[in-house]
Amino acid sequence: MNKLLVFLFIALFFVGCSVTNVGQSNFEKVYALKGETVVVTAVGNSQLRDFANKVADMMASSLGGTYGVNAVAFHETDEVTLSESPLAAFAKQNHAKYVLVKTFTKISLYGNAIDTFEEELALLSIVEKKIVWKAMIKYEAYNRIGKGHAATGSVNKTIELLQKDGFISGGM
Repeated sequence: MNKLLVFLFIALFFVGCSVTNVGQSNFEKVYALKGETVVVTAVGNSQLRDFANKVADMMASSLGGTYGVNAVAFHETDEVTLSESPLAAFAKQNHAKYVLVKTFTKISLYGNAIDTFEEELALLSIVEKKIVWKAMIKYEAYNRIGKGHAATGSVNKTIELLQKDGFISGGM
């Protein structure tokens, strides 16, 4: 009986440690991003600015290193607009055709660790001045330590969605 209780306790512990990372997207047509310049920015509340900047850096690095996209990260944005803003000036300076905006709408912390988050993604075409792709991510990882797992989860799911929808190809 004691062995059964120990087994059940261990099983419940590992079930509590599971990660759920779900995403969905919508778009009208595919825009191939390979060879294009994309500005990546992540927006969250002011207390999690370091986390958002880390996600933007990781996303730009992943797109640029593996998928042939000329991706550059933009930090310190409170407002996402393509007219007369620091983001617009940065995009113009880098000759970007697209801006990928990752907006963390809901984040749940347990101590200093991120348990869950919800994220909205938008790929904006600077030339067409419109959103050409939207996606949403829901991430749950209870009993994890720190914020690195959440940043990796955000980047990996974004890459997965962009690949599934045909915006990027190749990779791992």
